[in-house]
Amino acid sequence: MKNLWRRTTRIAILSLARRLSVGANRNVHSDKASKLVKLARWKDLVRFGSAMQRHIIIAFFGAAGMLTGQLSAHAQTFFTYRCNDGSEFIAAFYEGDTRAHLQLDGKAVALSKRMSVSGSRYAKGDTTLRITKTGTTLKRGKRLTECSVR
Repeated sequence: MKNLWRRTTRIAILSLARRLSVGANRNVHSDKASKLVKLARWKDLVRFGSAMQRHIIIAFFGAAGMLTGQLSAHAQTFFTYRCNDGSEFIAAFYEGDTRAHLQLDGKAVALSKRMSVSGSRYAKGDTTLRITKTGTTLKRGKRLTECSVR
């Protein structure tokens, strides 16, 4: 309905401009006619611009919504380990992330994945976590302890 009203308004403005430009006092009326033509063209530009802006905004928020939905869908795995020396830690593994995220002694530590002959090995500084089929070991400094999933 709005588009129909805009079109009829534009047609009315242009027809009035034509009538004024054909009138007896051509110099006086042609100035008014050119202003009306400019007004009609300006309305077209505003209408086109707002439609384009609306489409761009809809596309932007649609893409942002899709990305947000995909990012929150990643799988995550948490394990709680209890070690022989009495320590306990939580290990988190996220899909698409090669690091092991540990909650160790009340601190968050992210261990990067390292090369290993068998199993998985994660290390950062003097902390190393090794996960194999036979068991899990945690090495902090020179201390090495066996751990198991609780």
